[in-house]
Amino acid sequence: MAKQNYSLQITFEYNNGEKDSFVVTLSAEEEDPYPELRQAMHKRLSQRWCAINTSEETIYVHMANVNNVSVKPDLGESEGDKVFPEAQRVTALTSNSKVL
Repeated sequence: MAKQNYSLQITFEYNNGEKDSFVVTLSAEEEDPYPELRQAMHKRLSQRWCAINTSEETIYVHMANVNNVSVKPDLGESEGDKVFPEAQRVTALTSNSKVL
């Protein structure tokens, strides 16, 4: 099967409230890239340190200092009892929406 490059935006939110966002490129199967992309992200983010190479520098993120990691676009359905399926984000702009 042919591989294709996919660009993902990763945002790290640190313990001190600061955020860093990066666009990274990963390769995965063309037909169903989501399982492979999820696996690649979990592998990298489960390490003690996550290295990110930009054209100007290499950034090492100490994952113990990270509260939250968000990835865009959605990487498809994750499965298991550690995932809330079909969740919706509630922010100040959407908090007045009817939930039930």
